[in-house]
Amino acid sequence: MSDIVDKANKHSEAALQRQINNQRHPPTARAHIVDGKHCCMDCENIIPLERSALYPDAPRCVPCQTNFEEGRKHFA
Repeated sequence: MSDIVDKANKHSEAALQRQINNQRHPPTARAHIVDGKHCCMDCENIIPLERSALYPDAPRCVPCQTNFEEGRKHFA
């Protein structure tokens, strides 16, 4: 039973974090779709499935999103 509760808690935490992130940094663009896969709008690498599952509208991969949030420019 605790596995179900843990899974529900993780799901709720992820949803809350998405809402917080969207308030702090509203998505201005969606990820590019290439051959049915989400690609980062900055470096054009494929966004991992784990990130896509948590943040379906994520326009950037984790390294590029980190650079974006810290105000650094990314040079591919």
